[in-house]
Amino acid sequence: MILTNNITQVREVVNVEHSFSLDRLRPHLKTANRQHLIKVISKAQVQAFVGYKKDNPTILEAIELAREVEINMAMYWYLQVGFMQISAGGISVVTPKGQEAAASKDIRDSLRLYKRNGSMALDDLLSLMESTPGLFPQWVGSPQYQKYKGLLVSSVKSFEEHYKIGSSRQTFDALAPELHTVEYERLIPALGKDLLADLKSKESPSGIFYEVKSLVSKAAVLFCVSKTLGSGLFYHDISGIRLRFDLLEYEKKNLPSTSNHVLKEKEQREKEAQEFLKQALRFIKNNNGEFPSYTPPKTNSGHGFIKGKSIVAI
Repeated sequence: MILTNNITQVREVVNVEHSFSLDRLRPHLKTANRQHLIKVISKAQVQAFVGYKKDNPTILEAIELAREVEINMAMYWYLQVGFMQISAGGISVVTPKGQEAAASKDIRDSLRLYKRNGSMALDDLLSLMESTPGLFPQWVGSPQYQKYKGLLVSSVKSFEEHYKIGSSRQTFDALAPELHTVEYERLIPALGKDLLADLKSKESPSGIFYEVKSLVSKAAVLFCVSKTLGSGLFYHDISGIRLRFDLLEYEKKNLPSTSNHVLKEKEQREKEAQEFLKQALRFIKNNNGEFPSYTPPKTNSGHGFIKGKSIVAI
């Protein structure tokens, strides 16, 4: 079910020598297809691409981007073992006569290049598909597309209304589990499950309702950003936050410690999120009729005992 059918298609994406054959890359094309396309856009959508025979330019562009993902990611996997030869006599390192084996640094740089190029092509593919979802019904109907629709902030567009992520669907996918956690840790205790569900699903002619929804969404996004800053998995600068496409797998285990600057940034985003949530609660409490599902959280009155310095008194 791979999209790459011949070596000419490979050469349109990456530079390889004339002696390089598709057969050498084919096992890694299968891996790339399975790990980087099917997992993201669904098996049904990949099958639709493989079997497509019409001439819609948007779908043809999507297929080309998907093939670019497949080839770059196949090269990423191939380079990790391509210098080895496996035979009945065991495993040996291949060094063509008159040539030197590439240095480890050069191989790492190449791995970064192919992984970054493949990831960027995947982001472009997802952006194209998001802009014209009606052309990709297999993807829209898949669990990969639907899995975050239950969140208050459920798309790249809604996230970027509050914090920039470079229009990157992969960045959103990496952040979405934290958004889910934020809802349970921060939003439900403050708002209650019923009101949060209303904010997600209900329509209202009231400007107050949408103001509250915007404030709560902004709080959710900033809590999420605060939780992920300093993880080393994202680039962060004045233009926003974005997933590090060139981070190699082994490097994820040895990420640098969080700097003081990033710690201050985390604290600032946390404070901003808390303030937006407080603003939302003020609107809710001052407009009770607009939010009938809101129930103030119960205060914990304790268990009938107080703690002394050295004893527990009933």
